[in-house]
Amino acid sequence: MKSSKFKKKYKALILDVDGTIINSRYGVPSKKVTEAINKVKDKIHIGVATSRPFFILDHIIAHLKLSGPSIVNAGANIVDSSSGKVLWQRPVLKKDLRKMQAIASNLGCELEFTRHKEYPGLNTYLKEDVLQAWCPNLEPRLADKLVNEITHIPTITTYKVKSWTDGKVDLVITHAQATKQHGILEVAKILNISTNDIIGVGDGYNDFPLLMACGLKV
Repeated sequence: MKSSKFKKKYKALILDVDGTIINSRYGVPSKKVTEAINKVKDKIHIGVATSRPFFILDHIIAHLKLSGPSIVNAGANIVDSSSGKVLWQRPVLKKDLRKMQAIASNLGCELEFTRHKEYPGLNTYLKEDVLQAWCPNLEPRLADKLVNEITHIPTITTYKVKSWTDGKVDLVITHAQATKQHGILEVAKILNISTNDIIGVGDGYNDFPLLMACGLKV
């Protein structure tokens, strides 16, 4: 008897971006990937789950002609793919930003920050909601040291992801309740479906929360 899971009709497909549907920093999905997505787009919801903020993702979404909820900023906010409208978000706490900035500076690292539509400057980030902080192009040992220094902060979570620079890693930091797992839970609410009805596809360490939340994990 065939397992019932192979007969299940899933209702949403949520795809990681970098390393999963694209293989270059500034590229778009290949013809083969685009055609595969187009074949199922009218049958189930297609969205993305990415560490990218929406403003450096919109060309990919436009290429795929996606609509409905997608997870951006590593899970810190949910946007409508077609309009960019924010449907949900969970910013980093201001007090945590101050702590992280001080720790990173002591280690010789410079944190970068994203909001929904821009990179706020260092003089303004404490006045605005910051959805994500990250340190790009770190040596692995330095990344480990920075992780060890900031993981005592209970209201943040950190992930190391492969950098586009060979041999380096990027460190991604969000609110502890703003991972791709939390993003999947919010997407399920918006679509009024169960998380068991969602297929999740990812390739990196920060995709484990995505896969944990989905009914089918790829």
